[in-house]
Amino acid sequence: MNTQNIDTLAHLKNETAFLNELLGRTDLLIGGCTQTLTELEEKGEKLDSDKLLPVVNQLDIYGAYLAEIIFSTLGRIETHLDTLIQTDRSNTDEL
Repeated sequence: MNTQNIDTLAHLKNETAFLNELLGRTDLLIGGCTQTLTELEEKGEKLDSDKLLPVVNQLDIYGAYLAEIIFSTLGRIETHLDTLIQTDRSNTDEL
């Protein structure tokens, strides 16, 4: 395996670790919002009350932010995979 492939695989490993962290934070965000909604419901609060607004805003702002980062990370992973595939095809053609 050539140095370029090793570097690409190292990038892929870093990107997937980063993606895993992002997905964990997304899970925490959704879990926290779900817990807040459940607590409001258990207290008999209307889910259209002013107490719901911060939860919705948190999901809207941070959810969109995390989604953007996740999609860009997936794009970088795809680029690294394309590089590996092209390199492998070039090496095969040379044989």
